[in-house]
Amino acid sequence: MAFVALLQFMNHFLDADEIHNSKIEMQPEYYNAFVCESLNERYKIMGNKLPIDPILEDDKNYFYNQRGAKVYKDINKQPMLPLHSGQNEYYILSVGFS
Repeated sequence: MAFVALLQFMNHFLDADEIHNSKIEMQPEYYNAFVCESLNERYKIMGNKLPIDPILEDDKNYFYNQRGAKVYKDINKQPMLPLHSGQNEYYILSVGFS
């Protein structure tokens, strides 16, 4: 992360003369602030997920996820999309894997 931030930080300078003409002693501070902001943005992206709701135990063998798609508790009962040769067009509400 720090290396990518260094490349991005250096990218905002037009050339080496601009680096030398700026406050060279302050560049480590500016870089540190830039890395901290980059990390903050990265953690925001990592934390931006749908909340996990517990699955209620009932006699049904399926539940509806946050987007309203029907999800079977037993993956083998989940119907698969039929794929045929040629063009297939589907509107998918949710995708999962096991």
